[in-house]
Amino acid sequence: MKKWICAVTALWMLLIPLAACDSADSGGGYEEPYVEDMQEDGGDTDELAGAEETAGAYREPLTGALITYPESLTDKYEYDSTHGKGMSISDYESDYPVQLEIVVDDIFVNSLDEAYEKFGFGSGFDETVLLAYTGNYMAFYTESWSAFGDATHVYRWLCLLTDGSVLHVSMRTEAEGHASLAQQVGIDFTAGGGELGLAPAGGLAPYAGDSAAAGIWYNAGSDCWLDCSGGVLYALYDGGGGVLDCGVYDGFWGRIKGLDGENRSVWAADGGLEIDGYDGVFRPADSLGIIPAGIPAGIPREGTPAGESSGALSEYRGQWENNAFTCSLDINRGGVIITTGDSFSSRDYTVTEEGYLELSDGALIRPDGSGGLTVDGYEGVFVRKGKAGDLYAPYTGQWHNDDTGDTIWLQDGGGYSYQTDDDSFGFSGWHVTGDGTLVIANEPAHIDENGNLVIQGYDGVFVREAE
Repeated sequence: MKKWICAVTALWMLLIPLAACDSADSGGGYEEPYVEDMQEDGGDTDELAGAEETAGAYREPLTGALITYPESLTDKYEYDSTHGKGMSISDYESDYPVQLEIVVDDIFVNSLDEAYEKFGFGSGFDETVLLAYTGNYMAFYTESWSAFGDATHVYRWLCLLTDGSVLHVSMRTEAEGHASLAQQVGIDFTAGGGELGLAPAGGLAPYAGDSAAAGIWYNAGSDCWLDCSGGVLYALYDGGGGVLDCGVYDGFWGRIKGLDGENRSVWAADGGLEIDGYDGVFRPADSLGIIPAGIPAGIPREGTPAGESSGALSEYRGQWENNAFTCSLDINRGGVIITTGDSFSSRDYTVTEEGYLELSDGALIRPDGSGGLTVDGYEGVFVRKGKAGDLYAPYTGQWHNDDTGDTIWLQDGGGYSYQTDDDSFGFSGWHVTGDGTLVIANEPAHIDENGNLVIQGYDGVFVREAE
C-alpha cells in the first residue's frame, strides 16, 4: 500500500506542470500549446473557431471550451450518455488503447462536491485520489486492477457550469506512460463564449449540510488556507497559493484523506478547526485570500459568462415531480430519466415540429400552459422539483402497531425504516402510485376511516404516534 501511495504522489508531481497556474501572482509556468496567441480578453475566437478539426484539439460546442489531448487519438464518434451528448476520441491501434471522453453532464448540482457524490466517484472499491480542487474545477485519478493483474488508469477533470451541469473529461488507458498522456490533456475556457459558461469559483450556493469543515478557513499560525467550500472536497494551500494537500473530508469520522493516503483528524477547537499535523487553528474566512497555483490558466476563478440559450429545450430541461403521485422526470440533453417509486427508466427523445418532446416509445411530453408538463400515460402534472406540495404529508411520521409490536417511520421523500418487536431494524421505500395506491415495502396500504394505517399482509393497524 505504501508503494502505491508513493507512486500516486510521484504521479501528481508529474502532473503539476499541467495544472500550474500561469499567473504573475502564483509564479506558475503553465503553457497552452494550442492557443499560443491567446489574449487576456479571450483572444481571437475566429482564429480558434475550427480548432475542433485540428489534431489534438476539440472545441466542446455547448461551452466553447477548447480541449487539448494527445495527437495520437484520431478516432472520433459522438454518442448519447444518460445525462448528455458526448464525444469519444480514441486510439485503438496501439498496444495500450487510450480513450478520451468529453461530455456535458446534466446532473443539476450546485457544487462539484455534489457532483462528486452524485456520480459516486468515491464510493467504489478502487482508490480515488483527488489531484486538484477549487470551487469550479477538480481533477482526480483512479487505478483499478483486473483479476489478471492488469492495471487500468482513469483520469477525470470536472468543471462546474453556470446551469448546474458539469463539463466532464475522462481519459482511460492501460499504458505505463499514463502520466505523460494526462499531461497532454488541457481545458481552456478563456475563448469559450458558449451557451454554457464556467461557474465562478466563489459565490456558489451556500453549503446546506452538516459538515463541520464546510467553508473557507485561514490558519495564521501556519500561514495556510483550507478550502472546503462544499463540505466534502478540500484543498490546503500555503500563504503563496501553493498546493499543500487536497482530498476528501469524511464528516462521519471527522477526518481528511489527502494525496499521501493518510487520514488526519479534524476537530473543532477555540472557535475554529484544528487539523492533525498542522500547528495553529483554522478560523473562518469570508473568501480565499490567495490565488491557487494548482489550477490551469484556462480555468479562471471568476468563471466565464454564458451565451444565449439555444432555446430548443429550455422549457423542458431540469428536474420535475408529479403533483398527483410519486414520479419524477430528469430531462437533459441526452434523454429523459423517469423514476416511479423504486424503479426508473431512461428514454431517448426527439423534438417534434410542434415543439413537444416525443419519447422513444411514442409518448409525448407537452407544456400544460401554466409552467408544468404533461406526459402521455401518466396522471397529474409534472411541476418543477420542490413545487408539487407535500404529497407525503398524509403518511409521514412514526406509526406503531399494538398487535405486532412493530414501529415504522415513513420519511418525506419515500424513505422507510422499521423496528420489530424483537428490536430488529430494517430499511425500505414507499411511494404513491398513479392510481393513488399507497405502497409500503411493495405491499399495498391505505389510511382507514379512523385515520390509522393499514398494510396488506400485516395483522392489526398502525396508529400514528404524536411527535
